Amino acid sequence: MYYQNQSKHFGGFNFGSFITPVTRFILLSTCFAFVAQFLFDLLTGNKFTLIFALSLPGIRFLALWQPITYMFLHGNIWHLLLNMLALFFFGPETERLLGGKRFALLYLTCGILGGLGWLLISGNAGFCIGASGA
Repeated sequence: MYYQNQSKHFGGFNFGSFITPVTRFILLSTCFAFVAQFLFDLLTGNKFTLIFALSLPGIRFLALWQPITYMFLHGNIWHLLLNMLALFFFGPETERLLGGKRFALLYLTCGILGGLGWLLISGNAGFCIGASGA
């Protein structure tokens, strides 16, 4: 019996209970969005990224989903991994402190405000992708 329980723990640390539900959802949905972005961009010639990334022309044409969807897109695998690594380490503890709903609201609010800040300082300089603001 001890051996079975030991396989789920490493040095008394249970990895399964470390990741909280909202953090797990954000991690998985961001990774899924990155795979979808990669595949659809191969098929459409980067149109997927241009539609869902945050840009001043997009906001001017009322693509009001962009301040949320840009957070789930990434430029390459390293960009994704570094953002998700930060979420992996800081997300669960923050979620435990605030609760799931408040953590999700904080994550989305910070991401939206980070994107809007990027729009203010960048002008018309391309598009913004990534979860760094969140």
